[in-house]
Amino acid sequence: MTGTKQGKYCYEANHAFHIINRDYFIRTGKHWDMKKNSPHLIEIPEYEALDIDEPAQFNICELLYESGYPGKGLLQDNFQLHNKQADNIQAKGKKKRDFIIGPYNLDNSERTLIIAGIGFAHNGKLKDAHRFIDEAANIGVDAVKFQVDTFNSKKKHTGKPSNSLFRDNEKYINCLKKVEFNENEWTELKEHSSKKGLLFICSPFSNAAVDLMRNVGVSAFKIASGEINNKEMLHYICDTGLPVILSTGMSCWNEIDDAVNILNQMNNRYAILQSSSYYPCPPEKVGLNVISELKERYYGPIGFSSHSYDVIQCITAVCSGARIIEFQLSISEIQNKRKRASAIAKEDASVLVEQIRKIDILKTSNVYKDQMAYDMIKFRDFFCKSSFVINSDTNIRKYDVDEMLSSYFQL
Repeated sequence: MTGTKQGKYCYEANHAFHIINRDYFIRTGKHWDMKKNSPHLIEIPEYEALDIDEPAQFNICELLYESGYPGKGLLQDNFQLHNKQADNIQAKGKKKRDFIIGPYNLDNSERTLIIAGIGFAHNGKLKDAHRFIDEAANIGVDAVKFQVDTFNSKKKHTGKPSNSLFRDNEKYINCLKKVEFNENEWTELKEHSSKKGLLFICSPFSNAAVDLMRNVGVSAFKIASGEINNKEMLHYICDTGLPVILSTGMSCWNEIDDAVNILNQMNNRYAILQSSSYYPCPPEKVGLNVISELKERYYGPIGFSSHSYDVIQCITAVCSGARIIEFQLSISEIQNKRKRASAIAKEDASVLVEQIRKIDILKTSNVYKDQMAYDMIKFRDFFCKSSFVINSDTNIRKYDVDEMLSSYFQL
């Protein structure tokens, strides 16, 4: 626990940091003897050293810094807490449930789940919200996602509302009031989505919004990037038992760890999306490398949420292992140019969905070289010498040369 070798010594090495009791360090005077690029050993009591080899251990050091350097008992307690958290975070666990949303089990299928984000793009106009659903269905996505708040609701907000400071801004509140629907209108939109074969997903911004959408019959809840630290609402959502999609557009690893711990502890089905909350998001800020890091760190499907008009980000994310793709859908007749800069036009979205479905086929279609070579025997007979050993009872067809030339050169 005190060093990489689990011995009595704490030392400086290239691969790790080692923190020791500051007073003891200064008292020994050893720090004055240190020379550049050479290790130095300092003998200290085992309980006064802390080896930091991984990110979670930095969290422990932060706790130690805030509470004062502990004695042996508290240090051991902190390590036990760390081990418990690590077990939760890395829970490729026996209790982890498959991520099933509607008819799709993303743990037992290679099919990419595609979500068309609508958010508040309808501007509070019900007919435009229905238009988005129709366009999403025509494009061929699996789900639509709306954003939901309840400023106009007669029901008082329960629990902590959104973390955003904008909630205290009168102009912001008035804007949100204009884009709200009542429960009957939301039910109408949900039923329309179901008739079109679309899952109905929402991002709530308060516990009251969670209640509203649970009554409507939402398929899953998506935690918006700005809500990942709203732990009270996250617990409230977990109590519904519905699948959770966690977006990480503004989050550090510690914040994602905390949210995942809650989801694991409450045995919820969840997926995590890599996202960068730039609008629009330039290519250098997309962070496709994080997809593999999320896969290493957490159990369950990892996806990608796009904030760009460019389909290449989503396509590359699927090739990088994303199992869920969310993009913001744009309809030029409804949205202004500024909004469309962060969203994919319906025409381009159709191409995107088509390409993703082809990628799904490419990823799951294995080719066996010997079998493929045998299946192409008519081409082999025509173009090259065959090395196949054919049984004497096998009948080999004779192919017309004109047919072969027409097939090869598309004559």
